[in-house]
Amino acid sequence: MESKYNTDKLKEEILGKYLDKIYDQFEYKLTRISDHNSQMLGIDLIAEYRSIEYNIDEKAQLDYLNYDLPTFTFEVSYYKDGIHKEGWLHDSKKLTHYYFLITSIHLHGKDIEDGFSGCKITSVNKKKLIKFLDLKGLSKNRLNELDIAIRNSNQKDNILLQELDPKKEGCLFLTEDKAEKPLNLKLYISNLVRIGVAKEIYP
Repeated sequence: MESKYNTDKLKEEILGKYLDKIYDQFEYKLTRISDHNSQMLGIDLIAEYRSIEYNIDEKAQLDYLNYDLPTFTFEVSYYKDGIHKEGWLHDSKKLTHYYFLITSIHLHGKDIEDGFSGCKITSVNKKKLIKFLDLKGLSKNRLNELDIAIRNSNQKDNILLQELDPKKEGCLFLTEDKAEKPLNLKLYISNLVRIGVAKEIYP
C-alpha cells in the first residue's frame, strides 16, 4: 500500500505542474524553487515584480479536493516525535513574504493522476496578517498562552475566541486525530480579502 507521504508528494507534484501553467499567465515572473532547504524556510516560489523579489509559500488544501471551503488554517503549533513545535505562522526562521492559499481544488477526473480542472488562489501578505492578529489581541505570546491552556484542557475542533467573530473572522481549531495534533488558527478568507490582508489573484 502506498504511504500517505508518497501520496501527498504525488498530489503536490501534480498540483505544482498545474499551478505553474497558471502562473505563466501572470504579469510578473514566478520561479518554482525545488531546493529542500529553501522550502523548509517557507520558499516554494520566488516572485519578481518591478525588480524586487518576494518569497512565496504555497499552502494548498489537498485534503479537501472538490470542496470550496470558506476558511483556511494557519499553523500555530504541532507535535513531532512527541516534541511540541512552533507552527509556521510565527516561525522566525521562515523567510516568507506572502502565502499563496490554493483552495477549491477540483479534480479533472476521478483520480489525482487525471490532473486538476480548477482552483482558487489567494495571496496573503504575511506582514499584514501578523499586524491584523496583533491588533486583534492575538499576538504570538497570546497565541502561545492559548496553546498551553487548550492542550491542558479537553477542548478540540472549533475553539471560539473572544478576539474573533466566529461567524465572520475565525477561531482556533485543534485536530486530535492527526499524529501531529496541530493547533491552527482557522480564518475566513473573505474577511482577509475585505480588510486588505489578502487578495484574490486567480481565477
